[in-house]
Amino acid sequence: VSTQSTGSFFVVSRMVSVGKVYLFSYNLVQWFAWMYLFFVLSSHYSKVLSSSENKEQQREGLSLAASSLWPQVSTTILLFQNLAFLEVVHCLVGLVKSPVGPTFMQTSARVFVVSAICYNVPQAQTSFWLSVAILAWSLAESIRYSFYALKVFEICPYFLVWLRYTMFIVLYSALI
Repeated sequence: VSTQSTGSFFVVSRMVSVGKVYLFSYNLVQWFAWMYLFFVLSSHYSKVLSSSENKEQQREGLSLAASSLWPQVSTTILLFQNLAFLEVVHCLVGLVKSPVGPTFMQTSARVFVVSAICYNVPQAQTSFWLSVAILAWSLAESIRYSFYALKVFEICPYFLVWLRYTMFIVLYSALI
């Protein structure tokens, strides 16, 4: 009996460890992706606006930057917004304690915005509001995924907890 208990305990412990490593890896990959999108967005606007010499050229630069951003971010944003459907699976199989319904609704809404609207509507691809959405998403998701990654191993610093539960008020109201 003790061998079975020890064996069962080992299997359960190992499964939990594999689950933790998987969740940490998933969240780390998502964090890198959203940091990359933030970098691409920042670099794109910086490059376009750095050539502006006056207010009129800056306005034109903002318009040019917005209209030329989608080709640079589309593949990454489509991939990682759709990859977020794994979070629904994480809920279903019990890797996380989040409720399935709200997780599915939030993920579906974002995938709809990116896959159905941005991907198919040229006016959405050139809209300044797409840049605002990507900025808000990249900041919110960078905070969220880094928080989740560190929380897996209970090593999340206080400032990240504060950011996670404070910044969403601003960022979620900006199109999330």
